[in-house]
Amino acid sequence: MRGWLHAWEPRCKVAALLGAAGGVAFLHHWYAALLAFALAALLAGVSRLSLRFVVAYLSILTLAAIPFVLILPWTLRDGRPAWVEWGPLTFHPYGLETGLAVGLRLAAIGLLALTLFGTTPWSELLAALHRLGLPAALVWIVALARQYAELLGREFQRLRAALRVRGFRPRPTWHGYRHLGYACGALLVHGAERAERVAAAMRCRGFQGRFIALTPPRPCRLRDLLACVLLWLIVLCLALWERQILEGG
Repeated sequence: MRGWLHAWEPRCKVAALLGAAGGVAFLHHWYAALLAFALAALLAGVSRLSLRFVVAYLSILTLAAIPFVLILPWTLRDGRPAWVEWGPLTFHPYGLETGLAVGLRLAAIGLLALTLFGTTPWSELLAALHRLGLPAALVWIVALARQYAELLGREFQRLRAALRVRGFRPRPTWHGYRHLGYACGALLVHGAERAERVAAAMRCRGFQGRFIALTPPRPCRLRDLLACVLLWLIVLCLALWERQILEGG
């Protein structure tokens, strides 16, 4: 069943969610980042996306945030005493809070992007980006990146299968790192060659860099604009509340 986010006018939706993601990126305190994550999770839930897909996506973001949570508590400090002292290493609450803030911001921005991509057809999303003033070259980069990411993934799987057939197993040794470097280099070379062929084919078909939207624009209703402004105001309130916390703490 389609939710109200699917019916949101694409230009207002893109402006609202991308603007909210940009505002979340500037939050520093983990309290504000936690509330931003809760807001993003609420939007993802309202969008009625697949729960399994959302959980898998969050797992990937969690893995990306783990290095910050593990390293920053041992490297960043403020005036508060350390929680743990182990020889030359000290575990500081400020570093832990900073690591949590980074992880929560990453998860919140990822959920906002997931909500945008999951509730907007790809053709409407590209058309909305172009109508909002994004240069045609950048719109084409976004379109081609999405189209050929899966192709590069299949190419990587073929390279991986070829290595396994030849008896290679990835291990943390100089031999393993060298062959993985060869495989990544071959993937980049194949990708560059394919990009040149695609560019030549597009020029042969008269491509001149202009982006022509194939979907007609939807009418922008008052409630679409109000929803966009409301989301911006919520993120702005989070930023102002965070500023009060930082000034008072």
